[in-house]
This record gives sequence, C-alpha cells and structure tokens, in this order.
Amino acid sequence: MFDKHAVGAYRAKDEKKHLVGYVPMELSKLLDYFLMASNESKLFVTASGKRKREVYLIVPGTYQTMTNDFGQAKISNDELEKISLR
Repeated sequence: MFDKHAVGAYRAKDEKKHLVGYVPMELSKLLDYFLMASNESKLFVTASGKRKREVYLIVPGTYQTMTNDFGQAKISNDELEKISLR
C-alpha cells in the first residue's frame, strides 16, 4: 500500500533532522493538506509510546497544529472531529 500523503515525523538533534517515523495514515491526508495550505502552517508531534509497524513505521502521539489562518484552522478542526467520530 502506498500513501501519497505520508507525513514524516522528525527529531531535531545536533542541528540535523532525523526521520523517526510517520503520522498515522488516517491523519496523513488531512495533515498533508494542512501543511501545504500555507508556509505558516506548523505541525508538532509529542510521542506517546513506542513506534508501531503498520504499512510503515507509525509514531503514536499527540499532534498539535499551528497556523495564522483562522479559516484553515476551523476547517482542520472540523475534519479532525469527523475522523474522531468514526
């Protein structure tokens, strides 16, 4: 299986970024669109457990998004609520 919206999770160490895994596939499309909507969009991940091997290495965690665009924030929040209700 291929996820064209895969979003990598990186750890910054010694001025370098190291890929540690990916955002879960259920969130990757939404978060990819969120990040591509504006150069001001930011995504932060706080890992909450060990990585899991699924289609690729998943980083379980809390995902925090930041943007200066209120409209974009509202859309993202609404979409995340839809995903959480499934």
